[in-house]
Amino acid sequence: MSPTQAVSCFRELADAFHTLHQKGLIHCDVHPGNIILRPDGQPILIDFGSAKLLQPGRFTVTTTVNEGFAPYEL
Repeated sequence: MSPTQAVSCFRELADAFHTLHQKGLIHCDVHPGNIILRPDGQPILIDFGSAKLLQPGRFTVTTTVNEGFAPYEL
C-alpha cells in the first residue's frame, strides 16, 4: 500500500468512526485484524461483537484490552 493509499484508508476509517460515534456506537475492539480491504482498497470495519451503545445521561467505564494494541498501563 502506498503512502497515499494509506492516508486515504485512514481518512475513510476516521469518517466511519465519526459516523458510528455520532450514532452513539463505540466499536471497542479496533485493531488491524478487524479491518479488511475490499479489492478496490476501501477499508471495511468488522467484528462489532464488543461494541457498546452509549446511553444519554449514563456514564459507564469499560476497559477492553487487546494484547499488542493497548498501552502498557492497561
